[in-house]
Amino acid sequence: MLWPSNPNALMLPGLFDVLPKCTNEHKMITGYPEYETDYRKLGPNQQDVLDSIAREIVFSHSTNTPIIAVLVQGHADVALKLKHNPAQQKEKEQQVSENRATSGMELLKRKIEDTPPKGREIAASIKFKTQGMGSGFPLRPGAFTEDQMRMNRRVEFFWARCFVPEPPALDTLTKRIQRLQELLKTRKLPDLPGREPTPEHRQKRVHCLLEKMKRPNVIDVFVDGYAKNEQMGKFFVGQTLADWNGNYDPPLLSDADFAKFLGTVGVHLRSAGFDPKNPDDKVLELLSHLMLRIDLGISQVDDYVRRNPSRGWPNPQYTGDHARKKLQNIYRERSDPDNIYSCYQ
Repeated sequence: MLWPSNPNALMLPGLFDVLPKCTNEHKMITGYPEYETDYRKLGPNQQDVLDSIAREIVFSHSTNTPIIAVLVQGHADVALKLKHNPAQQKEKEQQVSENRATSGMELLKRKIEDTPPKGREIAASIKFKTQGMGSGFPLRPGAFTEDQMRMNRRVEFFWARCFVPEPPALDTLTKRIQRLQELLKTRKLPDLPGREPTPEHRQKRVHCLLEKMKRPNVIDVFVDGYAKNEQMGKFFVGQTLADWNGNYDPPLLSDADFAKFLGTVGVHLRSAGFDPKNPDDKVLELLSHLMLRIDLGISQVDDYVRRNPSRGWPNPQYTGDHARKKLQNIYRERSDPDNIYSCYQ
């Protein structure tokens, strides 16, 4: 049952009254000796029930559906010793059931307080109510053995939760992309130190690329023109990998080594450099670097392939390595609208 976050005081009795009918979350402890209200007189299995309720309540406060209201109902069995005096019998049964409910509530509160983390704070925030139900709601009507009567001598716990909406995420990939798009409405990618001025085609592509990154199934893997200083198979390449003037194979590079050529746009945009706390100039500079490394990856691989042309006619044979042709296949797939390289047509 969902409990209103701030119920009017006049509503509370009615909410507690309907709680047993409207919740599917409840537990009970049974097995009290006649007229007994001390929970410690119960068996270990029944004592464990109260511990589990306390843990459930404390755990719920780490979720967005915390338990915030608990109704504790006490029940008695028929007071056989007082059957000759019906009024005294009903009074005794009512008193015992109320005492059981009060005792159960106080014990539950203490167990919540003793349960980390923040048990004391949680216990203070919960609304409790006790009800003595007399002997009018037996689990075993007409009980005549001690075990059956102990089933009727019980305390039941019913609880309700409230729903706390998840707070909006303060920092998401979508929000980072939106920030960049807003900045680029009035600004351009900055020129980078030691580089030629950022060309116009890169200024146009960045708008397309950011829009692609908002697609749920975007393919954002790119050939990274900055990737360098890696062990690639049997070679250590102390320069940019895509531009190295040598053959990587045979044998064919492993998938792990081939992945060293590649970057992922989403990973870069999620990095600390694009943190919302960083100034606008900083994130635009990093975005300009990202667009440059994508362009360099294409140009470096294409240059290598041009330096190693196909030869022999009518059966031309590429004289470079398999890795470079495999890299070309990544950025030449420009017809898929979910691929960032469709911005490079």
